[in-house]
Amino acid sequence: MLESKAAEMSERFHDYYEKRAGKIRSRQGARSVLEWLARKGVESIILSNHTMEGVQAQLKRLKLNGLIDEVVANPTRGISFKRRNKLEKLEGYLKTHRCKPNEVATIGDSPEEVEIGKKAGIKTIAISQGYCSTKRLKAAKPDFLIRSLKELPAILMRI
Repeated sequence: MLESKAAEMSERFHDYYEKRAGKIRSRQGARSVLEWLARKGVESIILSNHTMEGVQAQLKRLKLNGLIDEVVANPTRGISFKRRNKLEKLEGYLKTHRCKPNEVATIGDSPEEVEIGKKAGIKTIAISQGYCSTKRLKAAKPDFLIRSLKELPAILMRI
């Protein structure tokens, strides 16, 4: 019973979300930062609780797909309703790709990214002006808190 209710909720959420996601824009400065990272030979991944298909569709629509090296997301709908697994995905990626923690940073607009970055032993960068308030982001104690993606290259050069 509980399993079927979770599946139903997942379908409703994804149907609602995907319709609206098709209208979103990328954050100001995203393309220029991703291009800068590519020129520097820095790999960029997206770590998401959404579906692989949904994330890749948005990247294609926004013409950013060539600037992202890999999408690490859920293979199907419903998984994130059963449990959040971003930390597992991140740790798996770091291990598989033999990443050194001092060469990796997580960048996100919610306390969740800060929390998983800290648990994974990597630098954390929180960006305000999104869904979560600056107060909530500060409370998560990221290594860096920025207001704009334009601030990112200077930080990444230091770490």
